[in-house]
Amino acid sequence: MDNDIKDLLRDYSKNNMPDLWDEIENRLNHKKKKRNKKALIIAASIGIIFTIGVTYKNLWGKNNTGNGIISESNNSKLDIANKIDVLEDLDLEKIMKDKIVLGSALENSYADDSRFINYETEAESIVYGRVINVNSYVKDDHMIYSDITIKVINDYRNNIQEGDKIILGVHGGELSYYDFIEQANPVLVDKRGYNNIEDKTKRFIETWNGVPVYRVGEYVLVYANSIANDEYYKSNPDENISYEYYPLKQLYVDPNTREVFEYIYNYESDNKLIKQYVKSLDSLEN
Repeated sequence: MDNDIKDLLRDYSKNNMPDLWDEIENRLNHKKKKRNKKALIIAASIGIIFTIGVTYKNLWGKNNTGNGIISESNNSKLDIANKIDVLEDLDLEKIMKDKIVLGSALENSYADDSRFINYETEAESIVYGRVINVNSYVKDDHMIYSDITIKVINDYRNNIQEGDKIILGVHGGELSYYDFIEQANPVLVDKRGYNNIEDKTKRFIETWNGVPVYRVGEYVLVYANSIANDEYYKSNPDENISYEYYPLKQLYVDPNTREVFEYIYNYESDNKLIKQYVKSLDSLEN
């Protein structure tokens, strides 16, 4: 055996397996057992090689994730890491609890009734995006409206660029007690007894067709028209308008499954919504 290899085996054994090496040296020093010297060195070599192999395997197993080798468990971790956080489903009963309900608009007053128009063909833009801001206010003396800011992920009509932000005007929203009282018509406030409400921490809420307005963080699909291209708004300009688009249809999206769905108010059960599948985003790309 090469002397360098012998020295390497001797040093490794002394450092990592001192008991084994002591036994080897004792036997090597015993004159009567000289003939076992070669056998002992071979046995020690096998033990060292086995130990090195196990150590290397353990080290490789700990560091292989950076070398393109991904185990099944690592795949699961990647799936979890890539999953987009979404809001919990709308719970109307929970949302309405301890709130002052003003009413439920049957349809969005900014748009034609989507039950009687083909929003698929009439929409100027079909915007898939994420809600990043909701600003609610009182209009028409006592009704709550909201400006919804949406960051665009895709416009399937190719009129709006990815990353752009649009403001959608919708009927419905929430306001604190004091914000509503400050903005509403004082005659109506007094007539409806809102001044007599003892718990001033309660919020006012108004829904659209029985469904609350979009929430911040919601992924949505909106069939919308711009005010700039609308004949009515061209003929009736309003300097106080703070939104750019009005919706023909408002839907929701699960960004992980790409499923599009809507909430429908269940008129047979108070404060209940039915979540209904509509389509897949993929169908809009075909």
